[in-house]
Amino acid sequence: MKSSVTDITSSRNEQKVSVYPNPMIPGKETLIQYQYPIDKIEIFSLNGRLIYSKQNNNSENTVILNHNLPAGIYMIKVYSNTIYTVKLIVNNDNQ
Repeated sequence: MKSSVTDITSSRNEQKVSVYPNPMIPGKETLIQYQYPIDKIEIFSLNGRLIYSKQNNNSENTVILNHNLPAGIYMIKVYSNTIYTVKLIVNNDNQ
């Protein structure tokens, strides 16, 4: 299954957040990079259900493990100070 990745713009800083690799690779780590310290990360299903949350990371780089996410498309919300950015991420089990 091949898929394209789409960004959802929710702040002026959306281009400063990098999620790699996207699509995610089962069993591998996914790196989220932001130029500012990350306060919190949330991953939601497309129907709005919170799947994953991590708070007080206080670093510019955050690694999340994706081995327990089923194949699908998710929204990731990255909080820093008083702003947040939302991006779509894809977990593709067929890689």
